[in-house]
Amino acid sequence: MAQPGEALFTIVDIEHLKVSFDVLENEVPRYWDGAILTVTTVAFPSEQHPATISAVGPVDDNGMVHVEATLQPHPHLSPGMTAFVTVQSIPPSNP
Repeated sequence: MAQPGEALFTIVDIEHLKVSFDVLENEVPRYWDGAILTVTTVAFPSEQHPATISAVGPVDDNGMVHVEATLQPHPHLSPGMTAFVTVQSIPPSNP
């Protein structure tokens, strides 16, 4: 029997997944809005999923920067998975 206030289930939007991670501030030039990443999950290591960086945060007190990238929907991707992220794009040159 469920108790009042007890969660019975969680609704998850698997059509709009993001991967989020932190990088050291000296690595920030490799990550910018629009950069292309490859995401490989621990559960399915032979699959590579493209992602596009959608947000790069400020440097925090520990010298880290939070990065988020949007993933294309795929049946093998779900929230909470552990993954490896690889940068595919070359940073744009400064004029």
